[in-house]
Amino acid sequence: MKKSLMKIGVVSIAVGLIASGYINKQYTNEAKDVNELGILDCKIESESENVEVLVEEATASVENNFVYTIAGKHGFPITKEKFEDAKSIKDIIDYYPSSWITNYVSVEILVSCKGEELSVIGADDILSKEQKKILSNADIGTDIVINVKHKTSNPITSEVEDHEMNVSMTIIPEKEAEYVEGYDLLVSYLKENSEEYFSQRDFSELDFTRLIFTINKEGMAENIHVERTSGNDEVDAVLVDLIVEMGEWKPAEDAKGSKVEQEFEFTFGPPGC
Repeated sequence: MKKSLMKIGVVSIAVGLIASGYINKQYTNEAKDVNELGILDCKIESESENVEVLVEEATASVENNFVYTIAGKHGFPITKEKFEDAKSIKDIIDYYPSSWITNYVSVEILVSCKGEELSVIGADDILSKEQKKILSNADIGTDIVINVKHKTSNPITSEVEDHEMNVSMTIIPEKEAEYVEGYDLLVSYLKENSEEYFSQRDFSELDFTRLIFTINKEGMAENIHVERTSGNDEVDAVLVDLIVEMGEWKPAEDAKGSKVEQEFEFTFGPPGC
């Protein structure tokens, strides 16, 4: 009886192994058939295509890494407070090199605002009444140039030589206008909202571009215009739209806390410009 059971067990195991081998062989053959039909090749080719797409997208992202910058439109910044108690050029220009000057020929103060210019010439570094007046009346955004013609002793030859010093500055508000969400988010907005447009085109020959705009007393951009074109009208239009849609700013304020307008410039171009 025990022998019969043993025989039956051995036969069952043998049948199981044979069946298992048959099934594995059948699956292997089916896999070969599938591969011969090209199904596995299609899968590999599809994955390869996906990799190529990712590489292309990464390349486009690197190639279109344009530079976006927004800053107040001014030269060396100075506030109106600087002029209130000024009695000489040294009170206006920090680190003014008066020790270098042997004697003065003339000191001109040139004030320029909205296309109008006013010039007053003095004898030396002491401000005259007329010079103080044009400085105190200058509005925010006014460009000021101080031209100092003087004679200086050459430290090597000891000869007295003619020299000229030109200093340019712009009157800015006591508190400059700021983008409500901060400068970093402003730059992110500019990039993200133009990325799709620029990534789909070849703009390798674009020129450095400059737009001028004003942040008004309500904190909105106005008077937007292209000062230096990219060389592509469509690109210029996209950049103008970015400024129009960029959102709210905190307006600039003067020394009394009153809201005032401030002019800004938006520069755009390839890295290295």
